[in-house]
Amino acid sequence: MTLYHWDLPRALDDRGGWYNRESVGWFRNYASVVREALGAKVSKFITFNEPFIDLFLIEPMVENIKSGVGSPFAITDAQYGHQAMALHHWLVASAETIGDFRAAGYQGEIGVALPLMPTIPENPGKSEDIRAAALADAVINRWCLDAMFKGRYPIEVMTLFRQLNPDFAAFEADFAILAANRPDFLGVNFYAPAFVRQEERSAARL
Repeated sequence: MTLYHWDLPRALDDRGGWYNRESVGWFRNYASVVREALGAKVSKFITFNEPFIDLFLIEPMVENIKSGVGSPFAITDAQYGHQAMALHHWLVASAETIGDFRAAGYQGEIGVALPLMPTIPENPGKSEDIRAAALADAVINRWCLDAMFKGRYPIEVMTLFRQLNPDFAAFEADFAILAANRPDFLGVNFYAPAFVRQEERSAARL
C-alpha cells in the first residue's frame, strides 16, 4: 500500500505544503492513522512514490501552466532550488515514518518507490554532456538512494542546490535520522533511460 502518491490535501498546501518543515509531522500523523487502521492487514507499505517525478517535473510544469510563462517544460533553476527543500522534507518524513512503524511493532515491511533511470550523455564524446549526465544521475537517482541507504546526500547535490537555494544546508541532524531508518525494500519504477546534454544557457541546468 502506498501512503503518498502526490495527493496533498489543499488545506495543508495552503499552509506551505512540503516547503513547510511542519509537513514532516503532518505526514507522520497521517501515516500513524493508516497504520493503526490497516497495519494488521497490509504486509508492505510504501511511504512515497516517485519523489523526483512529482517535485521536479509535475509541480514546476503545473506552476508554469498556471502562470502562463510559455512552455510547461521551461523549468528554471530558481524553481529547482525551491523544490529541493520539499524533497528534503519528503525524505525526512519517510525516514521518521519508517522509524515510527518499527517503534509501534509493525510486523510487515516498509519502503519507498523511486523512478530510477540510467542517465546517458547525448554525445558520449563531448565532455560537457558526460558531466551533465553525471550530475543528472546524482539528482535523479543517487540523491534519494544515498539518503535512504547511506544517510547523506551526494556532494554534487549539496554543491548545486546550495547555489540555487541558500536554505539548502545544515542537515546533519536530519542525516542522522535518515541513517537510523533505512527502508526494508526499494521499489523501482523504470520507464526509459534519460539522454542528457549540457545546455549552454545554464551551467546548473538539469
